[in-house]
Amino acid sequence: IYVPGERIFRIDEKGDALYFMHSGHVEVLARDGSIIARLSEGAFFGEMALISDSPRNATVRATGYCDIYLLQKDSFERVTNAYPKFKKHIEEIVHSRRAA
Repeated sequence: IYVPGERIFRIDEKGDALYFMHSGHVEVLARDGSIIARLSEGAFFGEMALISDSPRNATVRATGYCDIYLLQKDSFERVTNAYPKFKKHIEEIVHSRRAA
């Protein structure tokens, strides 16, 4: 559970989980604080750092009360190893988000 204004993670932090939004709204922020995206129920985020094994490339902040599930990095790796189609799907999303 996150409250309005709470930071879920910050840019340059180690990527340790993939986040799934059950309810609520978040903003994805660039280094300069500009809004890159707004996400809501059903969205996920945090995948880029897990796929690339690099630090977070954005900050995510709750804009309302959020109920968010997370998949820790070790579990994410087990899932993507067991389900290569899922990993490919996540990689395609990473590619499209980087292009945007």
